[in-house]
Amino acid sequence: MQLKFLWLRIWQSVDNIDFNENLFVNSTLDEIKQAQREVFINFITNWIAHFTSCHINKFSLMVSNPQTCWETIERYVAFAIQRCVKDLTLDFSNPK
Repeated sequence: MQLKFLWLRIWQSVDNIDFNENLFVNSTLDEIKQAQREVFINFITNWIAHFTSCHINKFSLMVSNPQTCWETIERYVAFAIQRCVKDLTLDFSNPK
């Protein structure tokens, strides 16, 4: 049982992190796309809140239309910098 608990929390100590909006947002309908995007942003926020490692090797964030959530993105970048990130990649391009 102890091993199972450790396995469930292994994600909290990874050092290569890649958040890609395209893996969450795949609808062509604007209403659904916006809801999927909110799920993506909430996922990252929740993930970061439970991350326990002090160091990050690579942090990659792909978000289109960043002006709608700029403060949130700034918090994500600050999170990576506080953990001495070595490779920071930010992609704000539109996949269309």
